[in-house]
Parts: sequence; C-alpha cells; structure tokens
Amino acid sequence: MAEKLTRFNFISLKLSVFPATNIRACKSFDYGATYSDPATPFVAGANEWYDLTEHIYGSTNNATYEVDLPKGTYRLQSLYSGTWSTISYFEKFYHITGDFDTHILGTDAVTKHDSEDIVFTNSITSITAVNVRDAIEQIAGAGWVSGTDKTLKGHTSDTTAAHAASAISCSVGALTDVESALDDHETRLDTLEAGTASTPANITDISGEIGIDIEWDNQYTVNGILYFFKYLWKHDYETAPTIANLKHESQLGTSFCNINYGTRRFDIAINTDSNLTLYYAIGAWGRGDGFTGAVPNIHWSAVQNTGVVIPKYKQEQIITLSDVNLTQTYVAKDNDSREIDSDEVFPTCSGETGGVPDDNFVLWYHAFKDIIITGIAIYCNDKPSPSSTLKYYIETGGVTSSFTVSSTTGLGTSGTIAVPLTAGETVKIWSLAPNGMGHYQIQIVFEV
Repeated sequence: MAEKLTRFNFISLKLSVFPATNIRACKSFDYGATYSDPATPFVAGANEWYDLTEHIYGSTNNATYEVDLPKGTYRLQSLYSGTWSTISYFEKFYHITGDFDTHILGTDAVTKHDSEDIVFTNSITSITAVNVRDAIEQIAGAGWVSGTDKTLKGHTSDTTAAHAASAISCSVGALTDVESALDDHETRLDTLEAGTASTPANITDISGEIGIDIEWDNQYTVNGILYFFKYLWKHDYETAPTIANLKHESQLGTSFCNINYGTRRFDIAINTDSNLTLYYAIGAWGRGDGFTGAVPNIHWSAVQNTGVVIPKYKQEQIITLSDVNLTQTYVAKDNDSREIDSDEVFPTCSGETGGVPDDNFVLWYHAFKDIIITGIAIYCNDKPSPSSTLKYYIETGGVTSSFTVSSTTGLGTSGTIAVPLTAGETVKIWSLAPNGMGHYQIQIVFEV
C-alpha cells in the first residue's frame, strides 16, 4: 500500500529567475543525522528527495512553494550556482501526514508512530538501542516469537515458562547449576533408598545365663538395614511350627538378639522347665525392599530350632559349728509324677508293629533312676467324638495296654498298674483314632 502524502507549504521570496525545481525537501532515515543527497538520483527508501513547486502571486516579490510529502524528517535545500545548500530555519523539520488525535491515540494505522520511529533515550548502559522497537527486542531477546515464547508474567507463574534448571546458577560443592545439583541429590537419595537386603546367613545360637543368644552375618553395605526376629516356645514332642506360626516379632538395628528364658511362659503354661525347644527365624529388610501395603517385604530365614534346658541355680552356705551335736532326719519321697501337655491336636498313629506304634506317638524318656509306673491318665480340653482308645507301651518288659478316653468328660485312665521302667528306657503313648482329641495333658504316676 502506497504511503499517505500530505501537502507541505513554504512561503519565501520568489525565485523565478531559477527553474521551479531548484528547491528540494531531502528526507532523513536516521532522524536528522544524515539526509538524502539532492544531487544524486532518487532511490526509494534510501535517497529520497522531493521538488517543491513555485507559485508567484501577481507582481509581488512573494511566492509559495508546495509539495506532497510522506511523513518523515526533512530539510530544505536550494540549488544556486550549481551547489545545493540548506535553507536557514528549515535545516530540520518533521512532516506528519495525519491529525494529532489519531497520531496520539494511535487509532490510525498511517498516522500512529512506528516503533522504530520513536527515539529511545536512556541512561541504562546495558541497553544500546536508540529506538523503542530495538530496545524491546534487546530486552526480549533476539528471535523471540509472540505466541510461542513466554511472557515475563508467564515466566513467574507458569512452570513451563520458568527458567530451565540448568540455566540457574548455584554453588553446591563443585556443581554450578541447579539441575546438576538436583540430579546429584537425587542420585544420593536413590543410593540410600535402593538398598535391598538378603536373607540372613550363618545364624548361630548359644544358651546363655539368662536366655538364648543369637547372631548372624551383618549386612554392612545395605543402607538403612533393619533386622527382625520372631519365635515360639514348644515342648520337644510337639509338631515343629512353620514360619507363619511364629510369634513375638521384634525389630533390631544390629545382627544380634537375645531371647530371654522367661519368655517361654508366653507360649507354655505347664511343664515349663524341661523338654523345651525354641523355634525362631531371623529377617532382614532394606529401604529398597519396600512394602506390601503397610507390611515390609522382609527376607526371612528358614525356621531355626534349638533344644533348651532351663538352667537351675543353687545357693551354697557354709556353716561352722563348734561344740554342737547335729542330728538330721532324711525323708524319702516315695511317689512322683510327670506331666506332658500340648495345645495341639493329638497325633494320629498310622499303624503298629508288634504292639509298638510305627509313628506319631507321645514319647516319655526317664533317664535317672529305676521306677515303678503306677498309673497313666489323660485329660483333653478338646474331647474326642466319639470316645477314643488310647494305648501305651512300657519298654521294660514290653508291656502294652490301653484305656478309653471319654467323649463326655475328656478323661481317660489306665487304673492302678504296677509296671517297672528301667532308667534310660521309654514310655510310648498313641492312638490309631484320636477322634479330635486336642489341648491335652497326660500324667504318668510312678514310685521311686
């Protein structure tokens, strides 16, 4: 679209002695620093000059000069004796092509300022632009694309327009930008959180003065390692538990634990000092093992076991007697008994050979002195249904007999017997059909 032109008028003495083209308006493209040369050919956008037309009024010495100009900065030059010179008072003027209202309000595309035409004067040495357009481009950055690149407002409120972390400087050790520092931090956290434990190995136990001491290999290289243990006390004639049956789970920070002898009373109510086995398992967990729901994924060992004899302590007292006659009377205990109890279902024997059970029987071993067994009895909290036959075999002499356990009372007894048992031999008790007997207690009565 062609530039808009408006009339420029100049009043002066007539110059009719010269051609009418002897005055030219020469345009400046750098706001008056330099002007187009009227002595060289017209070049649009580079060397623009415009001839003024002379009008003489009658016989007066006055004349007007006029020309239609596009907006811009100009100066008037006249030709005299082959030389172009600047006309005083018109060394520099700005010609506009519209009214001031549309110019100021910027409502007219032709009369409003172009940004490159607004001179930018500033005291900020870092901005070298001389007009508003170039100054804004310096601030926004070369190649900034509207609608694609973000604004300053978007930068402060929109994470997608924020600084790239790699462009934000920092000082964290040898690292100089935020992105590298965060990557290093994340790597260190991953190292802490990714440690996975392995199943505890080389588990050993020792009977101590107050309990069972247990130790295993420490996994020093696993960050945040935690150890666990759980256990269950049982009589040695009871069925060994699985790891799911163990109780009393506890957490440790070291590869050692002690299970106090006193804890047996949590699991055993009767005959708590003999025929005992401690079953236990050791577990390990690292941060990298994670959770299933709220339960840590622990690496458990197989169920371990150790036979336990509860230590007994005696107190010795030395008394010195002088001139004292001391008479002591010893009373022997003629009768005694031994109880066998279990909180499990009574085992089912699969068969007999020569009156002796093949498997799954209750065994009582008497090691210290010859005795005479005078009776065997059983009580079942879980009564058989129907009544069950209980058999017993006394090794000395190979005596085998039986009695009935009532489905009503849960009681059964051999009645009075008198069968010798030599020290070191055993009594076996079994049933081919216990019919649900459980949580039982067996009593063997004997004379010394």
